[in-house]
Amino acid sequence: MCDRSPSPGRPRGRLEVVAAVVWVDPGRLVVQRRPPTAAFGPGAYEFVGGKVEAGEPLRAALRRELAEEWGGAARAIVLGPPLAPTTFEYEDGPRVRLHLFHARVAGLDDPSSIVHLADGALAGHLACVRRSALAPERFLAADRRVVAALRDGTIRWPFGRVAPPA
Repeated sequence: MCDRSPSPGRPRGRLEVVAAVVWVDPGRLVVQRRPPTAAFGPGAYEFVGGKVEAGEPLRAALRRELAEEWGGAARAIVLGPPLAPTTFEYEDGPRVRLHLFHARVAGLDDPSSIVHLADGALAGHLACVRRSALAPERFLAADRRVVAALRDGTIRWPFGRVAPPA
């Protein structure tokens, strides 16, 4: 995400957004696709999350967004460490301050099954993708630098060693 100077005469709004980079394992992540009817970025991929309400702690906001968007499946998500916040200014939109957290799927025999268990507002819009197959250009612009860093391994699985499958 980058900082750009605003266009002259254009009012700037600022959004505080929190989102999760949801890991299935060190090589796979869960992403969600915006509905085709979304007013902003229809059909683009994104990380699960949303706007932070005034005075709301970031982790609480992320838990709320996970529950709204993924329903009961959000209980299988364990929040991890934060990534450095980033800022992106959309040319014809707001300036977004993005607070990202690592998260992982836990407590499921097959962690990738989370994409089928979601029953919230974005049920049916989740995908489990290989980190190496991430395509930044298919994501919202504010997410693209993080997506590229995930794909090239600059941002990695932060949860330590993974037990081999039984």
